[in-house]
Amino acid sequence: MPESSVRRITWRTADVLKVLGLVTLFLFLWTFFWRVYTAIFVGLIAVLLAMVLHAPAKYFSRWVPFRVSFAITVLLFLASLVGLGLALIPQIVDQVSQLAGQLPTAIDSVREWLEDRTGASGDGELTGQINRQFGEFVGRFVPLAFNLISVVFGSFAIIILAIFLAMQPEVYRDLVIRAVPLASRPRAERIYDQSGRSLKLWVLGKVITMFLVGLVTWIGLLYFGIPGALALATLAAMLEFIPNFGPTIAAAPAVIAAFSISPTTALYVAGFYFVLQQIQ
Repeated sequence: MPESSVRRITWRTADVLKVLGLVTLFLFLWTFFWRVYTAIFVGLIAVLLAMVLHAPAKYFSRWVPFRVSFAITVLLFLASLVGLGLALIPQIVDQVSQLAGQLPTAIDSVREWLEDRTGASGDGELTGQINRQFGEFVGRFVPLAFNLISVVFGSFAIIILAIFLAMQPEVYRDLVIRAVPLASRPRAERIYDQSGRSLKLWVLGKVITMFLVGLVTWIGLLYFGIPGALALATLAAMLEFIPNFGPTIAAAPAVIAAFSISPTTALYVAGFYFVLQQIQ
């Protein structure tokens, strides 16, 4: 092939600058996201909670003024949170302590079961190291994850933001619509309203699913005699919010706790979680 017919691909200075600009923009956005992801998460949860608060208030505003129905809805919501907290938190804390006490026995049961199946020799020192490492992990992670001040202030911020969003959603809707060019605003309004309705239905379905998963998990774990059934069921309900991976993560501590009873029970519990996930 003649050399003149070969097309040479060359990089001009402008091309190099464009690539560098795109890479720099990507790195900036990535860094920005990881710095503000907590705020984004709080905002997302607040929006979802605002939809939960606004829906019943809007419904009952047919008979009473919206401000009255909204105030009643918020008061009932806060009273429900306080009631559930007073009823469940002491039990959950107690059951988490029980689970922590059962874990060394469960780990020994797992080791013995693996030895019986594989014929490998036991290593008591290794088991001791696992227990110590797990104890150190719990000692460092639990205070960080369940720091009372962080939880209280984070929950307070979410609730306050959700109340403001639910009180006057039209104001924030208008702000979003005004950011769209004038010619496209009618279409943007339709898309916004349709998205809002779909998101409300999704939130309602997710709340119902989380409640049912928690209830069924609690009943199932009680049937199998698993220690800490309420705490594990609460964990399963909360992790149900995470698609795909949430139920799998929730099953792990339950299966480990079941090993403290017997490997057969652990197998039944694993099957129970698998069937429950497939039914969903």
